[in-house]
Amino acid sequence: MVRKPIVSRWSMKSDRQLIALAPSQSLEAIADRFKRSPASILRKAAQLGLSIKRQNEKGK
Repeated sequence: MVRKPIVSRWSMKSDRQLIALAPSQSLEAIADRFKRSPASILRKAAQLGLSIKRQNEKGK
């Protein structure tokens, strides 16, 4: 039997936290904080119209 991954919905509170963290935190740091994959964070950021930098892009 194959298990489906558990999908956790985004709350309004999480949306607001992501909006607040996006300008100052790296993708990896945000993913760790939310305990979600970087792909999930990028997908939600795109839905919200946000841009998030990866750790190696911070110096640019």
